[in-house]
Amino acid sequence: MLKVALVCPFDLERLSGTPVRAKLTAQTLNNHCELLVCATGGRDAYVKVISEVWEPRPHRRPRFRLDRFTGQVLQALQTFQPDVVHLVTPSGILSALLYQMRHPQVKIITEIHGLTCYEMTRGSWLARNLFQFLDFLSLRSAHHIIAVSHSQKRLITQLFGQNLEKKISVLWGPVDLNAIQAMPWPNGETLTLGYLGNGSFWQGIDLILQAVAMLKHHPHIHFILGGIQPDFYKIQLPDPLPCNLTVIPKVPVGEENHFFGQCQGLISSRIGGAVSESQYPYKLSYYLAAGRPVIASNVSDQRLIIEQAQCGFIFDPLQPETLVNCILTLANMNRLERQKMGHRGRQFAEAYLSLEQLGATLIELYQK
Repeated sequence: MLKVALVCPFDLERLSGTPVRAKLTAQTLNNHCELLVCATGGRDAYVKVISEVWEPRPHRRPRFRLDRFTGQVLQALQTFQPDVVHLVTPSGILSALLYQMRHPQVKIITEIHGLTCYEMTRGSWLARNLFQFLDFLSLRSAHHIIAVSHSQKRLITQLFGQNLEKKISVLWGPVDLNAIQAMPWPNGETLTLGYLGNGSFWQGIDLILQAVAMLKHHPHIHFILGGIQPDFYKIQLPDPLPCNLTVIPKVPVGEENHFFGQCQGLISSRIGGAVSESQYPYKLSYYLAAGRPVIASNVSDQRLIIEQAQCGFIFDPLQPETLVNCILTLANMNRLERQKMGHRGRQFAEAYLSLEQLGATLIELYQK
C-alpha cells in the first residue's frame, strides 16, 4: 500500500481554512493509503504531534522554531519511510529534502495556501526572507504543486517562473458533503443573509456593515454575521446594533448547518489585493454545499465558480453599492428562484468539491 506523509506546521484542530482543509485531506487519504501526519496538534491516531516548536517571547507573538520542527519531522519520516511527502505549506521542505537525500525515490508534493511575500508583511526582515526562500525551495523541488485557486497559480508562475506551470494543479477547497447539508429553507418573508467566517481584515466585514447601514430602511432584509469575534479582530460594530443585524461571535463546530438553515443567501465579501488572490476563500465551498445563493466579491476564483455554478451574484469590493444592488436583486426574486439557485450551488459542490473527488485526484497525483 502507498505510504504518504502529510506535513503540517500547525494544529489540525485550529478552526481556520488551512487546518480544516488539511484535516479533511488527512481523513480522506486515510481511506486510500497508509498515512502519517506530522502536525503541531491533532487527535487522530495517524497524527505524530511535533511538540515545543513555538517559543514564547515576552510581549510578542511566539516564535516558530523551524529547526525543532525540521528535526522532529525528519525523525518521523525516517521511521515511517513514506513513498510520498505531501507538504501543506512549504515549511516542511527542509525535512523533506533531507529525507530525500537518503531516499531519492520519494516524491515531494507541495500544497500552497498562501505566499509569504504577501502574508508576512509584519514579520522581521529575517523571517520574511527565510520563509520566502522556503516558498522558492519547495516550489522548485516539488515533483508536483497543488495550488488552491487559479489566481494563485498565476501569481506563482509570475513570481517563481513560467516553467512551473506544467506541474501545477488547482484543487479548490474540499468539503464534507455528509457534514454540510442543504437544510430546509426558513419560513417567512424576510431575506436573511449570512456570513460565516473569521473577522480578518481581508474578509471584508466592513463591506457588509456598509450594506447593513445602506439597507436599514428595508425591514424584510436581515444580516447575520457568524464567527467574526469582533473583540479579537478589533471590528468596530455599530453601537447599538441596528435591528437588521445579528452578530454571533463564535459558531461552534457542528453548528454550521443550523447557521446556514437560518439563511436564504450567503455573502463572501473578501476585499481585493495580493493576499486574497494568493489564497482560496474556503468559506465559499461551505456556502455552495449549504445550497444557498451566494453573493461574492470579484476576487480569487469566486467569479469563475459562481458563474460556472450559476448560483449567485458577483460584486465589486471597491464599490460597496454593488453589493447592495446584488442583495436587492436577490430580495426581488421569489422563493422558488432562490431555491433553484442554491440547488445549483449544491450540485456544483457535489461534482467538484467532494472528498471522494479529492481522494481520487490526490492518489492520481501521487502515482503520476
